[in-house]
Amino acid sequence: MYNDSPAAEQNNATANSTERKFWTTLEEKQGALRVEELRNSEFFSKPSEFFDTQDATKYSLTGQPGLVSELAGFTERKLKQNGGSNSDLSRRDFLKLSGAAMVFATAGCGLRPAEKIIPYVKAPPEIVPGIANYYASTSGSPSGVGVLIKTREGRPIKLEGNPDHPLTQGKLNSRDQLDIFNLYDPDRLTAPVKLDRARQDPTAIAWAAADAEIAELLKQATGQIVLLTGTIHGPSRKRVIEDFKRAFPGTRHIMYDAWTHEVSRNMQQKCYGRKVLPAYQVDKAEYLLCFESDPLGSGYSATEWQVGFGKNRKVRDGKLNKLVVFDANVTFTGASADERFRIQPHAGFEIAMAIANELAMAGHSECGGAMEIADSTRTYAARSVEGKEGLPEGTIARIAQELWRHRGESIVFGGESESLQIAVNLLNSMLGNEGKTIDGTAAPSNQSQGNLLQARAPDSAVLDDLGQSKVARYGAEVVHARPMLSLDKCYEDHELAAWAEKFAGDVVVTPKMDGIAASLRFDEQGRLALAATRGNGQVGEDITANAHTIADIPRSIEDGDIEVRGEIYMRLSVFRGFGGQFSNPRNLAAGAIKSKEPERCRQYNLSFAAYDVLKEGLVSEREKFDYLVSVGFPPVEHKLVDKSEVRGGYEYFGSARDSLDFEIDGVVFKADSLAEQRRLGATAHHPRYAIAYKFQGDSGTTRLEAVE
Repeated sequence: MYNDSPAAEQNNATANSTERKFWTTLEEKQGALRVEELRNSEFFSKPSEFFDTQDATKYSLTGQPGLVSELAGFTERKLKQNGGSNSDLSRRDFLKLSGAAMVFATAGCGLRPAEKIIPYVKAPPEIVPGIANYYASTSGSPSGVGVLIKTREGRPIKLEGNPDHPLTQGKLNSRDQLDIFNLYDPDRLTAPVKLDRARQDPTAIAWAAADAEIAELLKQATGQIVLLTGTIHGPSRKRVIEDFKRAFPGTRHIMYDAWTHEVSRNMQQKCYGRKVLPAYQVDKAEYLLCFESDPLGSGYSATEWQVGFGKNRKVRDGKLNKLVVFDANVTFTGASADERFRIQPHAGFEIAMAIANELAMAGHSECGGAMEIADSTRTYAARSVEGKEGLPEGTIARIAQELWRHRGESIVFGGESESLQIAVNLLNSMLGNEGKTIDGTAAPSNQSQGNLLQARAPDSAVLDDLGQSKVARYGAEVVHARPMLSLDKCYEDHELAAWAEKFAGDVVVTPKMDGIAASLRFDEQGRLALAATRGNGQVGEDITANAHTIADIPRSIEDGDIEVRGEIYMRLSVFRGFGGQFSNPRNLAAGAIKSKEPERCRQYNLSFAAYDVLKEGLVSEREKFDYLVSVGFPPVEHKLVDKSEVRGGYEYFGSARDSLDFEIDGVVFKADSLAEQRRLGATAHHPRYAIAYKFQGDSGTTRLEAVE
């Protein structure tokens, strides 16, 4: 405060050696003693003073200041004020005692179970407290690499690679190192559990009870037992399984891995006659070519291949290995590549075939048959594939030359696609890699032996109980045993007549349904084993689960080992039931058959019309239709006409178009004689023995009534 009175100025001048004109409070100006006391104190007010000056009613249920209610379990008494003497218990002391009492009460409610440390009566000689022991074993993964287990007092605490293991040579990847945590997983079962399937309620039971119940069930189920395991590597475990199978005759042992390589094994069998995984000797390879695969990151022997790749990644006599990758996504292998080409998904097959064509056109093939290979791969010309995939011109020719220079010391890898695996096997054979850098005969790999369970037995009730759904393989690539070619088209009578003059015999006429072409494969027992869409004619998509929901497709037939082809479609009467929600029945049927939920596909009530069968012993198209009806397929209306009456066949189905319960967009004509069909053959696009006479677009006249 500023004071300008003459008297105040005079007093201040005599009292202080320095003249002051400002004060923080009136008490300071007046020179009160309290101001000097506060100036020498650290805090303006002490915490004890604050609490002691608060209204004590907040601690009282009676509303009387300074009292604690009897309802709280205490005798009501006057709380001692800070520095006072009217009580023997201060508020602070009371709070301290209350807090301590609560801590002791809480601790008493949660006593931990006593744990006793029991010393060895007779300590094993190999265990010394504080000194680690190491044991050699193999990892629990499908790759089965060698590991060293570090233990202390019998407890495994660390996994490392075994330097004496011939494949990995002391290396271990992060996934295998993490296996140790499975032993200490808090969610790991500590006792047997019995599952009530009706209520889906697991109940823990004693070991003795579990053993007794399992033994009794095994006795009752003799011949109907399935032993489901992952990949089994060691001879000891295999011997135990063999002993179990001898004790319970008829037991089936099925190995299943979450990440399966059965496509590779199947294509090895198809190409070379043995269903094995080849052993790739990357340490002997100077040139690696990968198509849509990640062998160094997720291959079935990735650690071994990393070691071999790293070994040759050093300059030796002026040489350094090379890695070229074609893929759609960034992978561990792609990140290590000398050259990486980003391509569209599933384009690896065409590029691999283009490289094969380039090698064959130059006469390069260690397995012979260069001219035949060139002829069968002529549709995959290098320039065409490069333009389609956006590759620099000359890339395919350059890589083909590099591969040929490294023949016998190269490896071509491919992803888990049937078509791509066939192309990769072709390249490796043409380069002479079999028996040098690839071993699929003398000592193939025993890793990753798990299979696709549902593909082996799609109707197995056992697998359904195990929870393996048929949807698991939905959408997987399927290579057609024989290409599903398109049909040549015509729009004029003279074109149809000219086609008919190319062969002898009658003509079979059928309506051209506007649906989704599909292939059905029945195994040797006559069971529907696989259903696939046409796709690009060479490779389709697996729709087996949804095909089982179509009433027109029998789940089994009396004959076996055949393939039936036809059209999946939706009847117009069914389509009208959707009340105009969809544009046309074909699009709706295409969406339904590709649904990932079979029960949802069933709701669309799709139909199937069989028009072809791949089977030996038949001589005409008419016999094919009769055979299809005999094994349980609905009959498909067809007409047999003379070549001079083909126009009449077109008019017959054209006039009936509006009365049919399905949409057609033309009429199909085929030579009836299968001998004539074989003589005519086919182009890369369509068979010469069949043609589709397409309907012209509907037309009409519109009259403009008015313009507003």
